[in-house]
Amino acid sequence: WKKYSVGTIKLDETKTAISYKDTITAELFGVYAIDTDGKYVDFTITVNNIAAKDYTLTVGETVTVKFVAGNKQRTIEAKVYGDPTLDYTYSDYVNVPEGLVASSFKASGKDTFGNATTIRVSVIGEYKEGTLGNILIESIDAAGNITSATIKNVRLYGKPVIKYSEYKTNIKATDTISAELFNATAQDSFGTVLTVTATKYSGTLSAGKTVSVKFTATDSKDNTTTFILNDVKVYGAPTLS
Repeated sequence: WKKYSVGTIKLDETKTAISYKDTITAELFGVYAIDTDGKYVDFTITVNNIAAKDYTLTVGETVTVKFVAGNKQRTIEAKVYGDPTLDYTYSDYVNVPEGLVASSFKASGKDTFGNATTIRVSVIGEYKEGTLGNILIESIDAAGNITSATIKNVRLYGKPVIKYSEYKTNIKATDTISAELFNATAQDSFGTVLTVTATKYSGTLSAGKTVSVKFTATDSKDNTTTFILNDVKVYGAPTLS
């Protein structure tokens, strides 16, 4: 007859971080055993030489997990992670153009072994300028443990909106360039009226020439909108003959 034996035990060698909430199983470590005929075989699992089903993980320890099938075995050492820390600073606004980033909330975290965690910031619901959003901040360690916090009713600011008279395409040589000259106004994402500055951007302010005018508005959160109106004609006094 044909004699069979265990050919190999496959193991995810990158799985060196586990959670205190994990159950030690083959699936957790991506383990499977194959005999010389290519069929899957059963194996036993121990943690620090104790049957996996009888072992209680302790936060902060490093365990040796052993998988045995027939005369073959594989071992791996894994650190046991508890819940990470999360520190952040409250902020009642976010600038949408900057994106949802940890620095907006000075967010940081540490894992069980003192290493920096991954910080993920997201909005619960719609991420839209001019609305209130609930911001979720998460501290995630290498084992997938998550500590989170939610900041409610955060104002989502976009860039200011500048409006001006589209029909104002010519000015007099004696005019002083200003926002009022072009009926330029601005508001932030929540309707607060902002100051608009208008300056000559290029060209010559004299009869028969053209100029470009730059409009700028900045809100209370340092979001700035700049708009340039080109080819504004400059008229002088008409001649009389």
